[in-house]
Amino acid sequence: PPAAIPLLPDLLYDDDQFQMLLTVLRVLLAKERYDEAEQLMQTVLSIRAGMDQTQRGQLKVLALDIQRRKSDYVVACETIRVACMQQPESPSLWNCFAHIT
Repeated sequence: PPAAIPLLPDLLYDDDQFQMLLTVLRVLLAKERYDEAEQLMQTVLSIRAGMDQTQRGQLKVLALDIQRRKSDYVVACETIRVACMQQPESPSLWNCFAHIT
């Protein structure tokens, strides 16, 4: 995989950058600014192609929450279905799937 491009080089460590990103996304969701949150998510996922799987998984769960809140249930159902197929042993994914469907 390609190396991750640091979002704020020499300012924050990678983990701090990721935590700040999660905080910004949660604030956008709380303020019901779903389109902006979705756009930020897509940008980060395209720029940081080399991020680790745990971080990418957290972002995908947030992306699913964005789709659900936007009432885009077709995309949300497809996203959670793929996630459940990739991690069939995850009870939290199956609970999310049951909640959406």
